[in-house]
This record gives sequence, C-alpha cells and structure tokens, in this order.
Amino acid sequence: MFNLKSKVLSAAVSLPVVAAGLLSAAGSAEALNGRFSFDGDRTTATISNAGFNFTDPNRIELGLTTGDFVGDLGGSISDTLFASLPPIFINIDGDGKELTVSSFANPVFTTISGGVDISFNFVGVFEDGSNAIGNIDFTTFDFTNVGAAQIAYNGGSSINSVFKGVVVASVPEPTTMLGLGLVAAGMTVARRRKLVKA
Repeated sequence: MFNLKSKVLSAAVSLPVVAAGLLSAAGSAEALNGRFSFDGDRTTATISNAGFNFTDPNRIELGLTTGDFVGDLGGSISDTLFASLPPIFINIDGDGKELTVSSFANPVFTTISGGVDISFNFVGVFEDGSNAIGNIDFTTFDFTNVGAAQIAYNGGSSINSVFKGVVVASVPEPTTMLGLGLVAAGMTVARRRKLVKA
C-alpha cells in the first residue's frame, strides 16, 4: 500500500507549550511554558473512527527544548480510544508534564502529494491544572484523495499512517491561539517542501 520508510518519517515536529497559569495561594501564576521538538522517525500508527494506536514502544525523543522543557530528553504518547480517553495522553519525562485530553474534534482531511493528511483538534489539561488546546497530525499513503479516506474512516476501517506530531498551546489567550495557528501553518509548509523534494 505504502512505504513506511518514506522520507516523511523524518519530518521534524515542533511542539510549543505555553500553558495557562494557575494561581497559587499567594496569588502568583505558575504555568508550564516553552517548546520542544521531536521527529516521527519509525513512529507509525493505525487510525479509525474508534481511535488511534501507535507502534510500540510509543516513545518520543526530544530534540530542541526551551523553557520548562530544557533538560527533558523524551516522553511517551498513549494509544487512544475516543469512547474512553486515556488518563495520560502525552507524558513528557518530568514532574507536572502529563497531558490529559478531555475531548477530540472530528478529523480534518487534506489531500497532499501522494497521500492524505488527517488531523484532530483536541482540548486537554496538564497535570498542574494548566488548560491546553492542540492538534495531532497523521499522514496516510493508503489513499490519494480525501473522499476515499473519509469513506474508509467513517466506515470504521483501520487506516495505516505515519504519526507526524502534535502542536499544543494554552487557552484562552488570543495571542496564543494565533501562535498555534502560525506554528501549524509553518509545519504544513515545511512538510510539503520536504514531500516536493522527495
């Protein structure tokens, strides 16, 4: 169907995290902030309208880090059933850096060169109580057009895919929402350039 060793597997992914502040008893804000990146090399998944499953061992190795993520080396991402969301969706190795998802939106399908991107927006919360919104993105080469991929997804079929990454930001600050959109757009442009060169 498709080659899982595609160059798309090496696409770099940036994950900005600017978490909303929690007020302590003294009234000061405490929040996670910063960025980390990881690549999707060897990270494949099957997705369906029931959820998604990542290839073992579900590890992500961090690249560049800033803010509260400096010094963190890796983490993990959990398989997910939409009917019973996992208690921890993303766990960056370190205290207070577990992200729980409270809901996923319906997927958005986009035709790309040779395949289809499938992305899901989500809402969640970090272990420290900081609210977050985000987007998780996959690419499949099982289909070359959106219509066929949507029919398979809606019919409950499993779709082989490459897990390309996650973007997470705090809510509800408008500047953060804008930043999330700009990062997502930048990731899309970078991926398309790599696909064109491949």
